[in-house]
Amino acid sequence: MQISTMMGDDLSFRSLAYGYEKHPGTLSFMENTMNNVSNVLTAGGQAFLSTARSIYDNLNNSHAMQLARAACNKMGNMFARTDIHEITEISNIQNANLIMQRYIMACPEVRSVFQSQLCNGYSETYIDMYPGKIGEDHYDYRRVENGILNDADERITHYLDVLVEGDRELMFDEQLAIKKTWQKVAELMQYGTVDPTDPLNGSM
Repeated sequence: MQISTMMGDDLSFRSLAYGYEKHPGTLSFMENTMNNVSNVLTAGGQAFLSTARSIYDNLNNSHAMQLARAACNKMGNMFARTDIHEITEISNIQNANLIMQRYIMACPEVRSVFQSQLCNGYSETYIDMYPGKIGEDHYDYRRVENGILNDADERITHYLDVLVEGDRELMFDEQLAIKKTWQKVAELMQYGTVDPTDPLNGSM
């Protein structure tokens, strides 16, 4: 069995263990209660309330929520599929397995942003074996597009690459799964603000 380890502080653990999403009504009630009570407290009570507010603000800040959300997504994907398959949910894309990371990073739209250093690009796990290469110049891209009909010019290109040791020709359904994933990631890159290649759910 493969064991996945996540690093984080006590705040990340508490958010993960007890739930990172608080009901808006609960947050509003707590905020109003602290504001109203502060008017009738003694100096000692005011000091206690100040400490309580600090803890509340710390737990409720956007960074803590972001870390907890990323941790929950990570936990949800610990036992995810390890094969080549279509991915459409951003949390699943962010936590894609290593082989899907490799092919996601071969998407020209993703690769262009990555080479401009504007996205994370799975920085902890993805190794770029072909730096500077993009599109047809990129070996991994050619593996995906090999023998596939190009809708733009209605032609099929066969790439006569010598396969890297350990590689095999992709099956047709795998190529389609990767290309559908490319389409989704490209949309997220173009219209979204969250980085689909960052397991920590960071911004572009």
